[in-house]
Amino acid sequence: MQGDVFFTYTCPVSRKTYAGHPRNGYLYAHENDIEEAVNIIHGLARKHGQPVTWVINDQEYTNQEGLAYYFKTFQSEGDTILVTMELTTSPSGVDKYDTKAVLEWVNARCKEAGLRIDGLWSLKFLESDLAAMQQLDSDEFAWTRNLAGSCWHQQGIDDSTWCGCPFNPYYASAHNVRMPAQDDEPADFLVLEWLSRDITAILKGGFPATFSLDPADTNRKDQGGFGNEPDALKYSIALIMELARQRALNPRTVINVNEEARHFQSEGHDKVMMLDGMFGCASQIENVKRVGYRDIYRIFRESQAPDDERMYVCRSVDWRAPEDLSVLYEDSHGQMGFLKSHGALPVEFYNYAARHPGNDSNDSYPQEDLTGVRVVSENVKKKSDGIDVQIQIESDRAFDDIGIVSWDVDAKDSVHLAAASANVKAVKAGLDGCVFIKARLIAGRNQLQMELA
Repeated sequence: MQGDVFFTYTCPVSRKTYAGHPRNGYLYAHENDIEEAVNIIHGLARKHGQPVTWVINDQEYTNQEGLAYYFKTFQSEGDTILVTMELTTSPSGVDKYDTKAVLEWVNARCKEAGLRIDGLWSLKFLESDLAAMQQLDSDEFAWTRNLAGSCWHQQGIDDSTWCGCPFNPYYASAHNVRMPAQDDEPADFLVLEWLSRDITAILKGGFPATFSLDPADTNRKDQGGFGNEPDALKYSIALIMELARQRALNPRTVINVNEEARHFQSEGHDKVMMLDGMFGCASQIENVKRVGYRDIYRIFRESQAPDDERMYVCRSVDWRAPEDLSVLYEDSHGQMGFLKSHGALPVEFYNYAARHPGNDSNDSYPQEDLTGVRVVSENVKKKSDGIDVQIQIESDRAFDDIGIVSWDVDAKDSVHLAAASANVKAVKAGLDGCVFIKARLIAGRNQLQMELA
């Protein structure tokens, strides 16, 4: 399988913004020349043929910054416009904490400015937000079903980790916004995360060892970032190329670069060099599709089922750290992470349904206790027509779904399951010679048998 790779760029524009949900977020500001930053970023993106997803808030809804003309022009050229529900002003007659009233006000202001809305951005979406969106006219407010930025994994913002939500686009449950929609509910809300992260670094220790494809993040020396732009760019390009390899495992892989206009001229970083290098790197990806979020939403709605399985196999891309191999697997029910240096069993195992739904919270999912699960033996035999794998596992209790990674099968990307014992539910071949096994375990001794062809 050789899936599609979509390369996107998001640019939050506003001079003032909230970190987090407006009910409990922190409002902060930068005094940059926003118009100059927008024009520089637009020029860099156009140089590389890259559409931009512009993220705007009430300063642009009411044209306080005088940028409405630019965004209308950019949108006619194929760019995407996302709006925020975090109001930095206090318009008369609008309760800033009433999601339905805020979205109706935003819709009216954008109509007046001649801006077509493609989706809604927030660092947090609560269950009550999704309930309010369902009360709005489904045609006029169809854009409120396209969500972005829900999972900003940064302590101090939402106090969560990468395990708080799926790694790539997913359909959110209206009853538990951090959980994918289950089989018995409609898939109305399509959420796109706004940053791509280094899975290996995350599994090894989490924040602050977790960098993103945001020049401001990669250069955050106070949070374990890189000391200079050339190293930060080298890391970012390595991460882009490693993420692009995931097309061998998934039908669609989204790589998003983010840089805020309000940061562009601050912090002493050479953002022109960073963005120019990252945009140029996309040209090295075979058959890459440079798109804005508008097209991503359309493509995923046309082609992705809510319960799609996805798997990512990534090497360490930070040359300062030992070489490791990590696996992230997810479906609509759970998310499992593995790190080669930690053995065959998961170092992370999260059940999306474990968090109590409907309590309007962005609490992280509880991690399942895997104490008492041991790999007793693993036997791999290569034959002329395939590979036989036998794994013995001792478990103190039963598991309906548990993931196991065999690092030594050395299967190719094209391998498929020819036969298996009844307790083997699924097998997926990974990159770099590993196989992911989804199994059902009983309490006691378990024998997993597979024939790979």
